[in-house]
Amino acid sequence: MKNCHNTDIEGQTVAELLTFIQSHFLESPVGAVVGALMRTSFALVVEALGEDLGQKTARRALENIISQQKRRKLQ
Repeated sequence: MKNCHNTDIEGQTVAELLTFIQSHFLESPVGAVVGALMRTSFALVVEALGEDLGQKTARRALENIISQQKRRKLQ
């Protein structure tokens, strides 16, 4: 049940963050907002997990994103 509770909190937090982003950055270019969110997310991972583990996690996440984009282009 603890995981379900965390999932509920994460879902609520995502909804709140999206509302905040839409209300504050609606006029900003999408690419700028996405880039800022990625850098912020990676910084939070590093802060939460510690520098070494956080950097490895962030690097793997970025590699996965790039790999997915390449696969989509090939399809």
